[in-house]
Amino acid sequence: MPEHSINTQPKENILLYGIALGVFAILLVLRENTSYSHIYDVLPVMGRTLPYVALTSLLVIAFKMNGHHVRDIGLRLPDWNVSKSKMVMLIIGAALLILIARFVTAIPVSLLMNHMDILASRLGQTGQLSGNLPLLLMILPVMWIAVVSEELLIRGFLMNTLARVFGDTRKGWIYAIIGSAIIFGIGHFPQGLRGVIGAGVGGLVYGTAYYLAGRSLVPGIIAHAGVNTVGFIAAYSEV
Repeated sequence: MPEHSINTQPKENILLYGIALGVFAILLVLRENTSYSHIYDVLPVMGRTLPYVALTSLLVIAFKMNGHHVRDIGLRLPDWNVSKSKMVMLIIGAALLILIARFVTAIPVSLLMNHMDILASRLGQTGQLSGNLPLLLMILPVMWIAVVSEELLIRGFLMNTLARVFGDTRKGWIYAIIGSAIIFGIGHFPQGLRGVIGAGVGGLVYGTAYYLAGRSLVPGIIAHAGVNTVGFIAAYSEV
């Protein structure tokens, strides 16, 4: 499997990344402050993801200003030496396998949470989708953009950073997959313990898929968007 690593330059401007993290921290504090949290409700259902989308956008800008390209962290097709038609079929097949793995791993988590009588919290926002087709059609494209942002942030930036910290070896990537999954789960704390554990398990699936796809984000993005689309449609249908 070909290795892809982030190019380094002697004069990396770390301040740019610091600014991105600073803006993210401010947006996150405002989101959790009852005096300002209503601002995020302007965008139904997806409003609370805005700090993360902003963080990813600013990190991409900083990354490019430091002479890098998002291809370096996976926003590219997999390096499979096949024709274009076969590439499309393989990507779709890989995405379907990831999607199936995501649903299969979600089953024991759901059963465990039900057994422990652990409910998710703050799910009233998705309740707005119930029977509301115009809102569903408006929010789906926003969600897909958020998925690209999330995959770039967690699997692209975070996993590559953790892998470098752990030595950029096979073992280091295993640690990076686990570490990024934990952080991904914690990032879903507004959904309660069920959301944290469910997202953490999902992070293991998406992180493993990213690594096995030669560090291409494309199959995982498609699968992740598919999983969320099913969830949104289920909320609309009250399944």
